[in-house]
Amino acid sequence: MGANVERVPRGAEVAEDPAERPDGFGPWFRRQRELRGISVWFVAARTKLPPERVREIETGKDALARDGHGRGTARALARAIGADPEEAAARLAGRSPRRARRGRLPWLGDWLRVGGAVGIALSLGLGAWLLALWLGAPVSPEDSPALVYRPDYVEQLLNRDGS
Repeated sequence: MGANVERVPRGAEVAEDPAERPDGFGPWFRRQRELRGISVWFVAARTKLPPERVREIETGKDALARDGHGRGTARALARAIGADPEEAAARLAGRSPRRARRGRLPWLGDWLRVGGAVGIALSLGLGAWLLALWLGAPVSPEDSPALVYRPDYVEQLLNRDGS
């Protein structure tokens, strides 16, 4: 009826929490902050978090949750010290930062920028050429509509003869 369940062998190691690993968010953030020579007080002022909370995050005593609020806090902390916010969110989730960016093609953005600039230049050139053709086209009197003059009644009243 049911599927066989595999049992965990005795003495198997339990995977530790990514926030407590040396490559987790807290230790990574502390190394990045210290490498940049930024104090905890500066980070606290930039993020509006208490300095005690920043220290607890760094040491792993109070790890950030892996929900949207925790990722937002990790990104804010990374921005406060000038680190990559996406790398911070990836480390918080327990992923390698390289795997977080794996789906992107870095060269594609450069080609799209160049292609966009070339496309704009070609569009402007084509528009200028069409405008020059339109303005430089000769206009013959036969092509223009006939002018219809309406009589000027005020002029007729002023120039009446003898009435």
